[in-house]
Amino acid sequence: SDNAKDHFFLKSDGAEMPVWVEGNTESKTLVIFLHGGPGGSSIGYNELGIFDYLEQYYGVVYWDQRCAGASQGNCNPDNLTVESYVNDLDKLIILLQLRYGSDVGIFLLGDSWGGTLATAYITTENFQKKIKGVIVTVGVHNFPL
Repeated sequence: SDNAKDHFFLKSDGAEMPVWVEGNTESKTLVIFLHGGPGGSSIGYNELGIFDYLEQYYGVVYWDQRCAGASQGNCNPDNLTVESYVNDLDKLIILLQLRYGSDVGIFLLGDSWGGTLATAYITTENFQKKIKGVIVTVGVHNFPL
């Protein structure tokens, strides 16, 4: 659709995380918005229309990460690791490819903690091959510290 309003859940390791895909999915380009926090939410960005202009040209994916926003299920502090968030993001990308086609181009747009998550994702294994590009705003990148 050129004006999608899809809603579904990503289930991963006991967490159920809401996903909203809005905008031009017909473009075969999706921009995954990675919110700040951890513990933030993507809902406000969607409701305030922050990415309305972007949605005219691309599908924008609003995802509430585990233990954040409207997510549900297991919020065990032992599962709140960079690795678990990277694993969730990889599962989200696989899910999006199943729903919108393996030929969909995926970009990550990470703000604050979301920028850290985007950087962690592209530096894990060969995951960077699954995406077309990354935009990071106010991200922290020094993982040893």
